Amino acid sequence: MNDVERSREARVEVMGQVIYYPQTIWGVLSIVSVIIGICVLVWIITVKANPNNIKAINQSFVIARSTSEQTDPIEGRYQIQFWTPSVMTKQSADIMGWEKIDTDEKLDNFADYLLKDSRVRGYRRYDVIGQGIGNRRKGMWWVLTVDNDYEVVDFVKAYQEFWKSTGSIYVEVLRSSVDRHIQ
Repeated sequence: MNDVERSREARVEVMGQVIYYPQTIWGVLSIVSVIIGICVLVWIITVKANPNNIKAINQSFVIARSTSEQTDPIEGRYQIQFWTPSVMTKQSADIMGWEKIDTDEKLDNFADYLLKDSRVRGYRRYDVIGQGIGNRRKGMWWVLTVDNDYEVVDFVKAYQEFWKSTGSIYVEVLRSSVDRHIQ
């Protein structure tokens, strides 16, 4: 049998599409590997990606107090994360008047303003560069730890009152799950 006859035998034509099947063991192993990979992906998507597993990922965030001997979850707290302008924000294009600040003193005053509420337990802030639906800009990213009875709307009111902003505010809320075992 010559090469032309062998190449005619090693193909399948379906609806005008020519599919060549492997003629060596390495070709067969390649096809089997791809099929096994597809089966594993389907199994992961259908079996492992169920709502309970996704819920477990969301519940993996815990606020705790730790020593070298133990970790104790702190119940009744969660985090609100948000953006504010910084001294560097004024370098960005298309910013609003309230986003222009000249010193970090305004940021310190905002922190003091938030901490006046006893339900606000603490904060940290970081210099960031980011972009959402608006233009890329520099600013501060805050992580605020608050008691459960401090509502996000309480925070938004405080933010808008301090910054004299009337627009909506993007916030990320991370709720703790203390019923998970900490190791």
